[in-house]
Amino acid sequence: MFKKLAFSFKTKFYPIKANINSKGEKIYHCPEGRLYYSVKPVDYFKNEKQAERAGYRKSKI
Repeated sequence: MFKKLAFSFKTKFYPIKANINSKGEKIYHCPEGRLYYSVKPVDYFKNEKQAERAGYRKSKI
């Protein structure tokens, strides 16, 4: 229950999910992105600008 609540909090207040792919590229995903719900994030951000400042690029898909 706690994990589900924590995940819900993160996605509500930090909707941008970020991960690192097999090539080592840092990629972030927005809620409207096709892969958003299948991503296993290593980081969360409030907005795209924060993700980009952290060195992530927007997903091309």
